[in-house]
Amino acid sequence: MMHTGQTNQNWEQGPVTIRALRSLPQQAFAAVRDAIYTVTKTVLEQPDMQEKLKAQGLTVQTEAPDAFGARIKRETEMWAKVIRARNISIQ
Repeated sequence: MMHTGQTNQNWEQGPVTIRALRSLPQQAFAAVRDAIYTVTKTVLEQPDMQEKLKAQGLTVQTEAPDAFGARIKRETEMWAKVIRARNISIQ
């Protein structure tokens, strides 16, 4: 989504929303996800982009969509166990 200069625009608005992507058939969603990943990875691997990010103290590390999803699932399960075990709640 292109930045419009509006400060009150949220992730559910714009020409392509998260809600619209979720309504796609799984095969189409995977194609869109993979296309976004490929473009993002290409940009992040450019030396000038890496230098700009490095100057800000950031390091580029890309992860394939399926691997990222699996890592998020593992970490979510891990932290859910910690939260339940320690009886943590939002105050």
